[in-house]
Amino acid sequence: QDMVIVQLLNISGSFFVTLHNVVKSTEFLMTGFMMIFISSMAVVVFQILTCLERYMAVVHPVTYLRLRSQTWALIRNVVCAFVWVQCIIQSVLVSTVDIFSTNIILTVIFISVSFSFVLFCNIRVLCVLIRPGPGDRKKIDQSKRAAFHIIAGIFGALLLSIVNAIIYNCLEVFYHNIVDTCLLSVFSY
Repeated sequence: QDMVIVQLLNISGSFFVTLHNVVKSTEFLMTGFMMIFISSMAVVVFQILTCLERYMAVVHPVTYLRLRSQTWALIRNVVCAFVWVQCIIQSVLVSTVDIFSTNIILTVIFISVSFSFVLFCNIRVLCVLIRPGPGDRKKIDQSKRAAFHIIAGIFGALLLSIVNAIIYNCLEVFYHNIVDTCLLSVFSY
């Protein structure tokens, strides 16, 4: 449900940026930019949380099942609330601090750490899925093979999303044109 909210926020932000092009109001541009920025930060964090959940389910299944049966809903709700608060605070800081290079450096650090975490979790999950189970020396279970293919596809999509964020930030650094890079970000979703 949080990813649906993120996508709706991104679409609304795109609408405000497009409205700015028609009306030429900077309020619409800033509102749209803030909505797109919040959604782009939130989508990365929710992707990290999805990777973490898959990692726990595949690499540490006993711990995952124990957490899932005991306090999973509370943990999930607290973490999701924290993600939304963090994204809103970060977007407010980025919009109020007028140091362009600091914002870009923080964003690049955020993307780099996110990429490293996603890479680690997915590679560990894929390594566990490749290994045969106990007692099976040569055969890999069909369900593990299907899970491997699904997770490899999701991992590829996540990598494309992160590459999109890197391209967006590079264009922002070199061209400083918020409208064009916002539109590029919207079309590349």
